[in-house]
Amino acid sequence: MPSTRLITTLLALLDRARTAERSLIAGLNDAERGATGTVERWSAKDLIAHLTNWQTYLASLLSAVMSGATPEMPGPTINEANARFFAENQAKSWETVLVESEQAIARVSGLLPQLSDEDLTTRGRYSWRRGGSLGPAVVRPLYWHPMLHLAEFYTQRGEAAALETVRQDLAQTADELAPAPELRGNTLYTLANSCAAGGRLAEALPVLLEALSLAPDMVPWSKREPVFAPLRPDPAYTALYGAD
Repeated sequence: MPSTRLITTLLALLDRARTAERSLIAGLNDAERGATGTVERWSAKDLIAHLTNWQTYLASLLSAVMSGATPEMPGPTINEANARFFAENQAKSWETVLVESEQAIARVSGLLPQLSDEDLTTRGRYSWRRGGSLGPAVVRPLYWHPMLHLAEFYTQRGEAAALETVRQDLAQTADELAPAPELRGNTLYTLANSCAAGGRLAEALPVLLEALSLAPDMVPWSKREPVFAPLRPDPAYTALYGAD
C-alpha cells in the first residue's frame, strides 16, 4: 500500500521522536548511561527502555489490527504494565536497551505503511476503540508519549534549551496535523501538559482549551491529570468543562 499523506506524516513523527531520543542519549556521560533509577525517579536507561516497551506494544497493536484481532494490553492497567516493564528492564545493560529500541522502531516503521489514512481517522471502525478512532492509539506511543517523557526528563534536569526544543517540535507537529483535528488536539494536549509541568500556566491554558475543543475525549483525562490541577479552577476552563 503506498503511503498516504497522514501515514507519511506519522512516519516522519516516528523519526523525529527517535531523533529526539538520540539527542538525549548523546548528551549523557558514561555514568548517566549506566545509572539505574527508581520507580519514583527514572534514569535515562529506564526512560529509553520504558519508551521501547510501549513502541513494542504499538507494533503488536498494529499487527493485531491488520489481522482483524483485538489488541491485548500488556497489563490489567497502565500503571501495572509500567511497573512490570520497570522490573523487567532493571537488569538490562545500556547496550541491550539500545538494541531493543532500534528493533521496536524498525518493526513499527515496517507495519505503519500498511494502514490507510481512513484506518486511522474513521471513528467506530474498530469496536475495541469504543467509538473512537484508531489514530490516537497509534500516535500516542509513536510520538506523544516519547515527547512527553523527554520534556519531563529535561524539566527535572533543568535543561531549558532542550525542553524548549521539545515544545517547539510539538507546536510544529500540531500544525502539521491540522487536517486531522483529533490528532492535532492530542498533540496540543501534550504541549499543554509540558507547559503546565514547567510552571508556564498562562501559556498552558489556551493551548489546553484548544486541545480539548478538538479532542473532547481528553476532557475526562484533563480533570484527573495532576499537572492541570492549577488550571481547572480558571473561569475559562470551568465555563466550558465544569469544576472537578
